[in-house]
Amino acid sequence: MNGATALQLLHNLTLLLVLTIPHRAILRATVRRPMYGAVLKGLLFGAVSIVGMSMPLVFSEGLIFDSRSVITSVGSLFGGPVTGLIAFLLAGGFRLLEGGVGTLPGVGLLGTSVALGVAFHGLRRRFPGIVGGWPLWGFGVLVHLVMLLWLTALPSPYVSPVLSQIALPVMIVFPLGCVVLGSLLAADERELERDRLLKDSEQRFRGVFESGPLAMVMVDLNLRISMVNDAACNLFNMPREQLIGKSPMELSHPDDREVSADEIRSLQTQEKPLIQLVKRYLNHEGETLWARTTVFPVADASGATAYTFAILENMTERRVAEQALRASEARFRTLTQSLPSGVFVTDAAGSNIYWNDKLYAVTGLSGEDPMGAGWAQGIHPDDRERVKDEWRATVEDGEPFHTEMRLQRPDGHTVHTVAQAVPITGEHGEVTGYVGSVTDVTHLKRVEEELARHRDDLDKLVRERTAALETAHKQLLDRERLATLGRLTATVSHELRNPLGTIRTSFFSIAESVRAAGLKLDDQLDRIERNIVRCDRIIEELLDHTRTRPPDRQPTRADAWLNQVLDELKPPPGVHIERRLAADVLVPIDRERMRRAVVNVFTNACQAMSEAEGAQHRLLVESVAADESVFIRFTDSGGGIPADRLEKAFEPLYSSKGFGVGLGLTVVRQTLEAHGGAATLHSAVGAGTTVTFQLPYSTTGQGPAQGAPR
Repeated sequence: MNGATALQLLHNLTLLLVLTIPHRAILRATVRRPMYGAVLKGLLFGAVSIVGMSMPLVFSEGLIFDSRSVITSVGSLFGGPVTGLIAFLLAGGFRLLEGGVGTLPGVGLLGTSVALGVAFHGLRRRFPGIVGGWPLWGFGVLVHLVMLLWLTALPSPYVSPVLSQIALPVMIVFPLGCVVLGSLLAADERELERDRLLKDSEQRFRGVFESGPLAMVMVDLNLRISMVNDAACNLFNMPREQLIGKSPMELSHPDDREVSADEIRSLQTQEKPLIQLVKRYLNHEGETLWARTTVFPVADASGATAYTFAILENMTERRVAEQALRASEARFRTLTQSLPSGVFVTDAAGSNIYWNDKLYAVTGLSGEDPMGAGWAQGIHPDDRERVKDEWRATVEDGEPFHTEMRLQRPDGHTVHTVAQAVPITGEHGEVTGYVGSVTDVTHLKRVEEELARHRDDLDKLVRERTAALETAHKQLLDRERLATLGRLTATVSHELRNPLGTIRTSFFSIAESVRAAGLKLDDQLDRIERNIVRCDRIIEELLDHTRTRPPDRQPTRADAWLNQVLDELKPPPGVHIERRLAADVLVPIDRERMRRAVVNVFTNACQAMSEAEGAQHRLLVESVAADESVFIRFTDSGGGIPADRLEKAFEPLYSSKGFGVGLGLTVVRQTLEAHGGAATLHSAVGAGTTVTFQLPYSTTGQGPAQGAPR
C-alpha cells in the first residue's frame, strides 16, 4: 500500500509543473503592481489546490489526500499573506463543501500550511537563502509534520490505520514536492530579476550613452558604425543618419589612419584589452579635430567579441592651448636664458620648480639641488635664516618680495645679490606661484664700497680744509682786529696815560689834604683810587694783548712763585683762598706776564663769586707736576658760565660784564701759548668754573734757580 500510495501522491504533484507557467506570466504582468500580483497568485494557488483535491488519493469516504498542503504553504512562502489568505479561502471553502470525516483536519491543515508559509515569507526578507534546496526541504518536513499532527484529530478508528499507511509516503513525497515547487517559483523570480536588471542595465546604458558629455561610438564586427550619441554628432558636426554605416577610418585624419588600423587589429586579435591614443579626426567641413580615444571590445555571453565601443574626448581646444603653452614656455625659457640675471619660478607654496642657467652659474649649485626648498643651501649662513623668514612671510601674505643677500658658492666665494619676486595669479586672483630674479651686484657693491671710501676721504678732507679755512679766517679776523686794536691802543695809551698820571698825582695831593683836614671821605677816596687802578689795568691789558715780543723766561720754582703772587692779592670780603700746591719744580716763565695772567684769572673768579649766592666762597688754587708739565688750576665757587658763552670766553673783546674790554682771558691764553703751554676753561651753571694753566718744563736741571723765589 505504501508504494502505491507514494505513486498516487507523486501523480497529484504533477500539477506543480503546470502551476509554474501561469505563475511566470503573472510575475511578468504584475511587476509594477505587486498587490495585484499577490491577488492573482492567491487565486492561482487556490484554484490549483481545488484541482488537486479533485484528483485526490481517497483513503475512505470523506478522507482524501492531495498536494494542497504543498501548494498553499509554498505559495504563501513566495506570495506572502495576501496570496496565502486568498488561496486558503478558496481551498478551504472547497474542502468544506466536500465534507466527510477528514473535513476538520483538512481545513486545519490548510490554515497551518498558509500560516507557516507566511511566517517563512517574513524570514525570507532577512534570510534570502531559505528558498534554496535543503532549507525548502526542511520547510516541507515542518509543514507535513504538522499535517501528521492534524491526522490525530480524526475519529479514533481512523487514526492508527491512516498514520500507518500515509505517514511515510507523505514525509517522503510532500517535502520533495515543496523543494520542487519552491525551486521552480524561485527560478521564475530569478529569471524575472535577471530580466529586470538587464532592462535596467540597458536603460542605464542607453541613458549614459545618449546623455553622456563625451562622444560615444559603437562599431560592429564589420567595422561599421552602428550607434552614436548626440555628443558624437556634435563632435563631427554630422547628423546621426550620416554617421551610422561609416567606417571609423573615414573619420580619421589621413596621417593617422594607418596608426588607427594597426591599433584596431591588435584589439581584434586580443593582443590588447584596451586602446588609448590621442589622434586627429576630420569633421563634416574637413576641419581637423584632436580627440583622446579609448576603444575596448564588448563580449557576448560566450566570450566572443560582439562589438567595439569607442569613447572620444574632444581635445582640440586643449591641444591648441597645450601648443600655445609649449610655445609660451619655449619663449619664456629663451628669454630667461638670455637675461643677465638669474631667474627662478616657484609654486604657490614657494618651492622652486625652475632655475635658469645664469642662476645655476651664480650659485654654483647643479641639477635638482635648488629645487623645492633646496635653494636656501646656496645662501650665506649669516643671511640664510633672515632670507628664509622673509620669503616665508612673503608666501603667507601673497606680497612681492625684495631683499639683499649674500650667496656662498661651494668654492667658498661670496656673491652679493639683490633678489626680487612677484606673485603669479590665477583667473580668480589666487596666487599660483612666484617668478623672480637674482642679480649679481658684487661689482656694484665693490664700487659702492670704493665710492664710500672716497666719499669718507673727501668728507674728511673737506672737514679739514673747512676747519683750516675757518681757522685762517678767524686768524685773519683776529689779526685785523689786533691791528686795529694795536693802533687804537697806541693812541689810547698815549692819550690816556698822561692825563691819568696827572689825575693820579693830583688825587694823591688832594687825598693827603683831605685826611690832614680830618674830613671823613675815605670811601669816596677809595672808590676814586679803584677806578684809577681799573683804568690803568685796562690800558695794560690792551698793551699786553698787542705786544708780540717773546716772553722773558727765567727758571722759577713754581710753587714758591705762585705763593708769592697769591700773597700779593687781596680777595674781597667773603672769599677765602685755599692752596693745594704740589709742583715744587723749576719751570721757565716770564714772571711778570705770568703774574698778570694769574691776576686776570683771580679778578674774574672774585667777580663771579661776588655775583653768586652765598656769603662765603672759596677759590681753590692747585698745582701738580706730571708728564713734564706743570698744571695750575683755579676753581671758584661762583655761578658758572652757560655753555653758549663758554665757547666765546677766550675770544678778544668778548665780555659778559658791563665793564672792561673783554681781553682778560684772551691775554691769559695768549700768555700761556707764548710759553708753549695752554689755558683751558671748564664750567657748568651752578657748579663754578675751573681755569687750568699748562706749562711745559724739563725734568733735567732741576737745581736751585738763580733769583727764583723759594
